[in-house]
Amino acid sequence: MRSLSFLCLLIAAATAAAQDTLVIEPGKHARRNCPIAVALPPGSPLAKGAAQGLPVSLVAGKARISAAILPLGDGFELLFVAGELPAGAGQKLQIARGAADASDAIALVADGERIKVAAGGRPLTTYDPCVEPMRQIWPVLHPLHGPGGAMLTRAFPLDGPAEATNDHPHHQSVWTAHGDVNGINFWHLKEGHGLVRQRTCGTARAPAAARISAALDWCDASGKKVLEEQRTITFWATPDSARIIDFDATFRATEGDVRFGDTKEGGLLAVRLADSMREKQKEGAPPGKIVNAEGAVGESAAWGKPAAWCDYSGPVGGKTAGVTLFAHPENSLKPMRWHVRNYGLMTANPFGLSDFAKDKTKDGSQVLKQGQSWRMRFRLLAHAGGADEARVADVHRDYVEPPAANLQ
Repeated sequence: MRSLSFLCLLIAAATAAAQDTLVIEPGKHARRNCPIAVALPPGSPLAKGAAQGLPVSLVAGKARISAAILPLGDGFELLFVAGELPAGAGQKLQIARGAADASDAIALVADGERIKVAAGGRPLTTYDPCVEPMRQIWPVLHPLHGPGGAMLTRAFPLDGPAEATNDHPHHQSVWTAHGDVNGINFWHLKEGHGLVRQRTCGTARAPAAARISAALDWCDASGKKVLEEQRTITFWATPDSARIIDFDATFRATEGDVRFGDTKEGGLLAVRLADSMREKQKEGAPPGKIVNAEGAVGESAAWGKPAAWCDYSGPVGGKTAGVTLFAHPENSLKPMRWHVRNYGLMTANPFGLSDFAKDKTKDGSQVLKQGQSWRMRFRLLAHAGGADEARVADVHRDYVEPPAANLQ
């Protein structure tokens, strides 16, 4: 019996020792400012004390990289941003407790139910779950700041009267919604609309990354629950010129079958850009630019078309900046189509086939069966310059084909 106990101790010690080295293989492509997440094995000693987030360092010689251990669902991940990774050259890093310097450190500060998010000491956004009928009917991120602190999303209607446009008051910064869920409107601010109410919310943070995880109930106008959503938002400590936010949502049919109807009016991730960035401008004002992964340029070419990503860039704060939305290839619903308009709207919508094809015989509706779930993941990039200058295609590759990273 003593021999068995001693053997167990040896195995436990060996397991702990085997998790202090991280080997990264970037593959055939160089990587720059690339977010990397490594799932920790169950019972990993690295996860001890990490329920609210734990700062660690990755050490190679005298170099130290800031990293974070954060919870995700029932497990934990090691997260960090690789500044420069040459193609083909593997790296071995030692994992050490304690934070390394991070000039773009992420911070979360509670403000009642709202959570303010800063990056590098500068405001990035605020997570606001405070719903109110006929005003704000789902959690939002607002405002969204980009390079140099430029406000990339329209202020109206959440920040009072419109400075330029006052159309579509339901277009509110960065949000998730759909216009037909079992016949219930979760898109427009009209009588009888549904509400997406937050049931619980947790946070975890370290300088290299931070997470907000919320349990949400999609309810009809009477308050009756229609479905549940578990939403995790990850903020990465990337440079000011390329802020990255990841969205990971699981929709569960807990109250019976749920039908997401065929309509363009919705976005599993949606953004309304600042007025100055719109493609359609008054005469003499420089226009914004829409482009997708297939090379389509402009609303007329990109609207409703399937693509891995869509980018909307334009002048703001005296410079050019933009927002890209990427759809993960392993999403439950695909292909992803883009409800993107010349007045500044861009949404990821896999449902609105009849509208997009301009053919009412088409049906893009989807039914989530009782007890089943859909997992949908998106990445948002708030970047300097246009899509080419921001290396959007490279950022997409980093998202869908990240470097191999293994604990040893």
